[in-house]
Amino acid sequence: MAAVGFAPLLATSSYCIAAAVRAQREGAIEHGTMISLIVLHLLFVTDLIASVVLYTKLCRAMWSVSDSPIGTRL
Repeated sequence: MAAVGFAPLLATSSYCIAAAVRAQREGAIEHGTMISLIVLHLLFVTDLIASVVLYTKLCRAMWSVSDSPIGTRL
């Protein structure tokens, strides 16, 4: 029964796990942060918190790049 409840969690969390891995590869977050977010995504309720944290960190990284002269978009 627990496997039936855990399957949708993994299915939906896989997108955020992939985003965390990509953000770490691109330098937006640190390795330890990525590991923490992945662990949180594997637990009920904390997956929502991890999604909000990841979104906030990615927005901050995006704004810091777009504020610099090199990161401006044409």
